[in-house]
Amino acid sequence: MTRSWRGRGARFILTAAAVLSLCLALFPIPTFASPPSVISPIPSQVELVLNPYEHVNWHETGHYKGNLHTHTTKSDGRMSAAQVIDSYKALGYTILSITDHDNMGSTPLPTWPWEAYGRNPEHLGMLAVQGNELSYHNHLGSYFSDTSGRPRGSVAENLEAIGAAGGLAIFFHPGRYHSPEAWTWYAPYYLQHPRLVGLEVYNQGDRYPRDRELWDYLLKALMPHRPVWGFSNDDMHLASQIGKNFNSFLLEDLSKEELKAAMIEGRFYFSHQPGSSPAPVIRDIRADGEAITIRAEHHTEVYWISMGEEIHRGGTLFYQDTPGLGSYVRAVVVGEGGRTYINPFGFTTPPSELLLPAALLQEGAAAEAPGGDGASRQEHYPLHTRVSGGHPILYRASAALFFLFIPASALICWRWILRRKNA
Repeated sequence: MTRSWRGRGARFILTAAAVLSLCLALFPIPTFASPPSVISPIPSQVELVLNPYEHVNWHETGHYKGNLHTHTTKSDGRMSAAQVIDSYKALGYTILSITDHDNMGSTPLPTWPWEAYGRNPEHLGMLAVQGNELSYHNHLGSYFSDTSGRPRGSVAENLEAIGAAGGLAIFFHPGRYHSPEAWTWYAPYYLQHPRLVGLEVYNQGDRYPRDRELWDYLLKALMPHRPVWGFSNDDMHLASQIGKNFNSFLLEDLSKEELKAAMIEGRFYFSHQPGSSPAPVIRDIRADGEAITIRAEHHTEVYWISMGEEIHRGGTLFYQDTPGLGSYVRAVVVGEGGRTYINPFGFTTPPSELLLPAALLQEGAAAEAPGGDGASRQEHYPLHTRVSGGHPILYRASAALFFLFIPASALICWRWILRRKNA
C-alpha cells in the first residue's frame, strides 16, 4: 500500500512539474524582463513617424507647378532654350530646369543661365533651376550645380560631386536600364548618398509604367528611415511632349532655398495629365495618430498603396485598423483628367520579425550597371536581411526548464533516501 502511494505521489509530482513548466513556456511572466539582446523595442501599435506634409500650411502655402527634365537644341531637343522657356511659361509653369545631356553638344556644362539665351526668369515670374542630365551611365538629373560626367565618372563619383557642390539628384527613367530582377542595384545609392532624393516614376507621359513598381520596391526596403520621393517630368524633346507631367511644389515663397528644402523633405505632389482636362489638385492633407485624410479637387477616387498593394479606397485612411499596412503608405488620387500622387508616409508597426536593409551595405553592392563605361559589373544582394534578436518564448522556456529541474531533482533525492532507508 505504501509503495503504491509512493508511486502515485511520484507521478503526481512529476505531472504537476510538467504542467507548471508548460504554463511558464506558453504564457508571459510579468516578473521577467525583456531579453537584453532585443534589437529595438517593438511598438504595440502603428506609429506615424514620417509625414512629408507635416509643416505645410495648406491655407497659405503656394502650389508651384514645375518640370525638372527638359531638353533643347543644345543636346537632342528640337526647340531652342528660349522657345522651351516660353512654352512652359504659357502653360502656367513657374519652376523649370533645362537638363540637356552632358554627353552631347560642344560642352558638358548646363544650359545656364537663362539670360544667355535671352530670358530673365525674374521678369517672367519663374524660378530657373540649374540642371544637367548626366548621361555616361544610368541617367541622373543633377540640380543646383554644374556637375558633369566629363571626364567619365561613375554614378557614385558623380553623386559625391553633386553632394559636395550642394546640389541634389534624382534617377531619370530608371525603367530603361534594369529589369525587376536587377532592382537591387538602386537601393545602395539611396543608403550611401543623402543628396539623392528620389526617382522619376512618370517620364514623358508614361513611358515606363513599371517605375512605380520599382518605387514600391525601394520603399519596402528603405522606409520609414530612408524615404525616396517620386517625381513626374516631361523629359521634353518635342513640343508635343510639353505639359503632360508636372510636380506641384508646396513653397512659402518662390526661391531656390525653398525649392531645395521641398525636394529634400518630399513637400510636393506630382501628376500625370495626358489631356486637356485637369489632373486632381490636392487642397489639404491632414494626419494624426489614427488617420490620414486627403481633400482634393477634380477627383473621383483615392487609392492607398502599401507594400506594393492597394489596401484601401476613400479620402480617409484609418491606418490603425487597416489590414495590409506596412512601413509606408502612399496615395493615388484619380480623376477624369489624370492621376495625382502624394509622397509616402512612414510608419513603425508591430512586426513579428525586424527587417533591416543591412545586406545592401555590403561592399560592391553599388556596382555600376551595364551601359555605363564598359568596365561595369553587376552584383545583386538580397534586399532585406532578417534579423532575429531572440523571441521571448525562448526565455520563458528556459525558465520553465529550470523550474522542472528543481522538483525532478528533489524527487530523485527523496526516492534515493527511501531506498537507502528500506535497504
